[in-house]
Amino acid sequence: MAQVNLKRLIGGKGISQDLFREILGMADERLSVLDQDGNLLVGPEISAPKNKVPIQWEDRVLGWVCGGERAYVLAGLLNQLAAKESERKTMGQEVLTLYREINIIYDFSEKLAEAIDPESIAALTLEEAKQLITASGGAVVVLGDENASSSTELLSAYGGCFLADKRTESLNEILKEFIEKNAAEIVNDVRNDGRFNWVPEGVCSMLYAPLKVENRVLGMIFMVNSEETTYKAGDLKLLTTLGIQAASAIESARLYNKVISEAREREET
Repeated sequence: MAQVNLKRLIGGKGISQDLFREILGMADERLSVLDQDGNLLVGPEISAPKNKVPIQWEDRVLGWVCGGERAYVLAGLLNQLAAKESERKTMGQEVLTLYREINIIYDFSEKLAEAIDPESIAALTLEEAKQLITASGGAVVVLGDENASSSTELLSAYGGCFLADKRTESLNEILKEFIEKNAAEIVNDVRNDGRFNWVPEGVCSMLYAPLKVENRVLGMIFMVNSEETTYKAGDLKLLTTLGIQAASAIESARLYNKVISEAREREET
């Protein structure tokens, strides 16, 4: 949820200062509003108020209304204004996020159109992900071309990602299992998650998303961080979006290479 500032709320965003003073004047008792640190925002100084009612948004105290019984009424009004302001800000943030995602998809699609082989597509995908998501390394791993039982193949990696190390049989089987599960996930505490005891100690956080074309999973894109990082749903959503686009491009590149190879074989024959 978006943050709410009480001073701004009663200073023009939620309700103007003049209107707020008029509301205070309509009460048949003295009322004042303090911020969360006890600083006077509006109204008279009240040295020993009968009531000091909190103005709350979710679990956070934004400030206080001081006065008599009317303090509860005014605090209730400000609580409602805080909730409305939060909703307004959240909606604005969602619109901006959606607009950003549309731009990312459009720009990334243009870049992918210039890549003609799976390796360059994977490298381009990681480069894009690196700019959008904080990570110390990343990798794109795929299953062998049209053969889910084959070994996994590293198409691209950066930042010394452990997945770029020599592929062992056990790691190959683990990666195949992850790919076949077709899942996207955030793992913010790798070291305390028993499912990832195969990941080196240097990795603290990780997120991954499938490279999926229709009902078939080609591989997985991994982003890892050697520092403690709290990835959020928005990060995973961006990575998933990049993965979907990259998968389609890799599939097309594989098909193109297959057609070219078959044509060359016919020509040689």
